[in-house]
Amino acid sequence: MYSDRTFSETAAVIMRTGSAIMLVPATFGLFFSAIGFLMSLIGGSPIGVLVFSIPFFSLGLGIALFVGYCKLASRQLEAHLERWLWIATIVFNSIPLFGIAYGLNKVPATELFSNGRELMIPLAIWWIAAVILSSLALAKNNADQKYR
Repeated sequence: MYSDRTFSETAAVIMRTGSAIMLVPATFGLFFSAIGFLMSLIGGSPIGVLVFSIPFFSLGLGIALFVGYCKLASRQLEAHLERWLWIATIVFNSIPLFGIAYGLNKVPATELFSNGRELMIPLAIWWIAAVILSSLALAKNNADQKYR
């Protein structure tokens, strides 16, 4: 079934599955973000409104990437958009990866597995895998384009 797929299409299937899994906790996180957004709006805090609107923007980008993965996996994505899909994926997954890497770097090794910090490790592994897989798909796509 997957034997006739390109590397990019197979990577899109993997990213589609991972994105579907990650959208579930993201929607639960939006509940708290919506509360913070409304409280900032009522309280008149423009910085709070901006900060609490970031998760909505992030979810919108995540859904757009998810649609792109679905189209690429089903071979309905235009060829010129495939490169931009992987570039956007690398950027989208690098931003939280840098934040988590910075946070894990500031935590002493003795306190790494306390206060819920161990939950950052699977997220970091997911984002590292997503960036590496997207980079490989982009490199393979560029190499394939060179020979067409």
